[in-house]
Amino acid sequence: MARKANKEVAETKAAAEVTPEVEKLMQLYPNLEGMWITPEGFVHPEGVPERYRKNAKFYKNKYYKQ
Repeated sequence: MARKANKEVAETKAAAEVTPEVEKLMQLYPNLEGMWITPEGFVHPEGVPERYRKNAKFYKNKYYKQ
């Protein structure tokens, strides 16, 4: 079952398209390397449990600053 979940996450990561709204959220959170963004516009960090990121898409933040 864990493999199925990992595959689901990998497919979700690959399918995320950057829209202007997502771009703005990336700029607001330059401290997050990866983020989950829900359709409502809520942002969750990369390691958040699945129950908080239902229907969210994963994005790599191109504005990330270490």
